[in-house]
Amino acid sequence: MPDFTGLTVEAARRACVAALRAANIETADLDARLLLQGALDCDATELARDPERVLNDKQAARLADVAAQRLAHKPVSRIFGKREFYGRDFIINERVLDPRPDSETLIETALDYLPPGAALTILDLGTGSGCLLLTLLAERNTARGVGADVSPHALDVARDNAAQLGVAARAAFIESDWFKNITGHFDMIVANPPYLAPGEMEFLARDVADYDPHLALYGGSDGLDPYRLICREAGDYLNPDGHLIFEIGALQASRVMAIMHEAGFLGVALRQDLAGRDRVVYGQKASA
Repeated sequence: MPDFTGLTVEAARRACVAALRAANIETADLDARLLLQGALDCDATELARDPERVLNDKQAARLADVAAQRLAHKPVSRIFGKREFYGRDFIINERVLDPRPDSETLIETALDYLPPGAALTILDLGTGSGCLLLTLLAERNTARGVGADVSPHALDVARDNAAQLGVAARAAFIESDWFKNITGHFDMIVANPPYLAPGEMEFLARDVADYDPHLALYGGSDGLDPYRLICREAGDYLNPDGHLIFEIGALQASRVMAIMHEAGFLGVALRQDLAGRDRVVYGQKASA
């Protein structure tokens, strides 16, 4: 672990990058900058403004602490307890999945079917931090929604995020194992369910395996159990013409699409993320 005492901002950044690279952390440059911003409690502009400023003892100690955590492969977002998602900061902790930029593809897909000004209702199954539901409510200020999760601790995080983002009046949260405690009908159901199979769990990066809750990762013997259950029951909770939108694993598109077809969904389609990977599968309930 480098000793950051007496180093300038730029020298500390270089030392941090070198230590992270030596630990085979691929995002060493970005992470070093974020760790410095967190340790110095500043933004990127402030960090770049005076690279020759010398860290005080408190800042050097704080940087050493957060750098040690990152060297143990703890994600930067978990070190500081927040993750930016779709341009907004979300509180996260060990009880919830760390939102990934890939999931923004689901947001883009859902917004296509949530016209501005429409009083539509959304159900987010396995809401976790609430990043999907709350982002959609923030983007569509006439929509309302319910976030469901089997973990009461995850729901506490989601409630805190709803309050922080100013959408708590339009969001309700229910402890529920998928649809078990859900009532009513919705115009849209979204879900990023657990979709990893046992063989995939064995090869997870340490950043994920050591810090994301396994309840949010394991999808049964083939990774598809949650999709089967949700598709089987979703029609009972969707309004006519309502949409069901899933995030999927990169190799699951054809199988999830087949499950949706078998459940009677129409217009089942696939959307790729910015890296060109299969990411979202969606379809529509038939009209009454």
